[in-house]
Amino acid sequence: MLLPVTIAVGLILPREGFYGLIDNAENLAVITAAPYVTIKGLRKYRQIDTPKRSEKKPESAGDPER
Repeated sequence: MLLPVTIAVGLILPREGFYGLIDNAENLAVITAAPYVTIKGLRKYRQIDTPKRSEKKPESAGDPER
């Protein structure tokens, strides 16, 4: 997800400097938001949920059942 933004920043900084980042902020925001929104939308469309982590109880060192 960060690779396209990193490449864009790497191309802008040497040519236009920090002002170029400010001048192209809306473009960088679209490059960042478009994949995120697309992935979220497709997950919702295909009804894919992120897996839930199971809660594990910490094992005590002096467990008498072993």
